[in-house]
Amino acid sequence: MSKLKAFLSYTIVVFHIFLGVCACTAEITSSKTMDAHGQTLVTIHEIYDGAFDNHVVNVAGFYMGWTSCNMQKNKTLMVTRSDWVLAADSMCIFVTGGIPRSVTSPFQGEQSQKVCIKARVKKVNNKYVLLYIGECANVP
Repeated sequence: MSKLKAFLSYTIVVFHIFLGVCACTAEITSSKTMDAHGQTLVTIHEIYDGAFDNHVVNVAGFYMGWTSCNMQKNKTLMVTRSDWVLAADSMCIFVTGGIPRSVTSPFQGEQSQKVCIKARVKKVNNKYVLLYIGECANVP
């Protein structure tokens, strides 16, 4: 009986830790937009505000290909030559890693395509970059 009691106590502690982690995560999310599956989307502006450093976020915008991001040259940086630009609301940010599968012509940056990506926000040399993880469930 004492093993069962210990197991139940352990389970309750783990559950409380899980709830605490969920509560902390909820404090740093944006309440602006949600995609079709209820996932919260953040804006590039919110990323530059610094609240999401080292967090996984969903961001919607336009795939601009391998172009420059002169609008925010003091806020974002290219990590590799294959980094691409995500643009939205007159702002842009570099994304390093893969390209969304939904992009039909990755070499034509001037023909922007709407995408929604899941990425980890990283601050490197006081500038932000998105580390591509995958696509959101749905493009809003």
